[in-house]
Amino acid sequence: MKLLVLCVVTVLFSVISAAIPFKECDSKTHVKGVGVLGCTVAPCTLKRGTNATIEVDFVADTAAKQLKAVVHGIIGGVPIPFNPPNVNGCVDSGITCPVVAGKSYKYTNKIPVLKDYPKIRLVVKYELVNENSQSMFCVELPAQIQ
Repeated sequence: MKLLVLCVVTVLFSVISAAIPFKECDSKTHVKGVGVLGCTVAPCTLKRGTNATIEVDFVADTAAKQLKAVVHGIIGGVPIPFNPPNVNGCVDSGITCPVVAGKSYKYTNKIPVLKDYPKIRLVVKYELVNENSQSMFCVELPAQIQ
């Protein structure tokens, strides 16, 4: 019985936290992995009327006292700014500031996928910057809004 429970938990964990293909948009950062809750293949399907949860494992190349999320949806090569409800990377993100250079972190944030959004393919550009606008990480993820 314990073996069965362990197998089920392992499978669920791997589905929930599976890393998906991503592109680093800043060669100076060190991203170890990116996940979107419930997404196991690219492009990630983002269902309208729900929240998409993103997780980014990275190594901080520089110290930071403050962190800010900067998010764009790139449609047809045009970046369209998007402000998630929580842009403060030091609050409810899994990270406690100050950030120490050389240390590994796991950043998490929820992004609402509004019902008003069109059904479209896009690239989500997600960046976390410090108080000097230096990139802590920058990733691009293929997505499909359904």
